[in-house]
Amino acid sequence: MTKKSLWIVLSACLILSCETKKKGSFTVSGSYKNADKLSAISGPVSKLYLLSIPFGANERPVVLDSMKMVGASGSFTLTGDTKRQGIFEVAFANTKLAVTLIN
Repeated sequence: MTKKSLWIVLSACLILSCETKKKGSFTVSGSYKNADKLSAISGPVSKLYLLSIPFGANERPVVLDSMKMVGASGSFTLTGDTKRQGIFEVAFANTKLAVTLIN
């Protein structure tokens, strides 16, 4: 392989391996176990939501991302965009269970 070909291959690998991250975005990832044992208000617990909690008293939470839970155990990755610090929650559907996050 010539030096020029090697340089082109290395440059392509470097460019393809770079991941641009959008300014103001964040990722919440984790795992869950025994989701089938959560007491649901109605129906099975089947979704996770990433919510933005507004500071106003009369405003409702805003859904930033969601994912379907598959099985009693698994992992999740939720992403959101924010321009400022805030309060967020990872909430399990059909339950009152939520984990509060401060960005």
